[in-house]
Amino acid sequence: MVQLGSRLLKGCRGGHVVIRFALGGCTNRPFFRIVAAHSRRARDGKYLEQLGCLDPLPNARGEKVAGLNLERLRHWLGCGAQLSRPAEKLLGRREAGFLPLWSGALSRAGESLAKMVHIFLWFPMPTASTVTHVPPPSTTILGVQRATIP
Repeated sequence: MVQLGSRLLKGCRGGHVVIRFALGGCTNRPFFRIVAAHSRRARDGKYLEQLGCLDPLPNARGEKVAGLNLERLRHWLGCGAQLSRPAEKLLGRREAGFLPLWSGALSRAGESLAKMVHIFLWFPMPTASTVTHVPPPSTTILGVQRATIP
């Protein structure tokens, strides 16, 4: 845990440091600052340090641009700062490569695996003896010839 001065914590008793997004920009053009802030501060309020920025709208090449100061990010994480879910998701992506893997990806993978196992147990794979032969559909419906695709 990082020790913050009384000026920084004025009016903020309790809580901890969080790395999160602070919204900026216009109504139709959002822009996020990645900041280290006290957990009890407002989303767009005062922050301790700006660590990077994120432009969520794709540019002309279809890319979402993010800039990070990885050295300062490591410093705050080493001091005990916690990541918000969106920040953890951004930093845990394979493209960023900063965190090994986003924890939400693990939980989602576990949930989908559990669903697949549940479905497999209720509906086992058909065997050759249980598969019945289904004749092809008729080429005429109510006397109208249907076109067949070879």
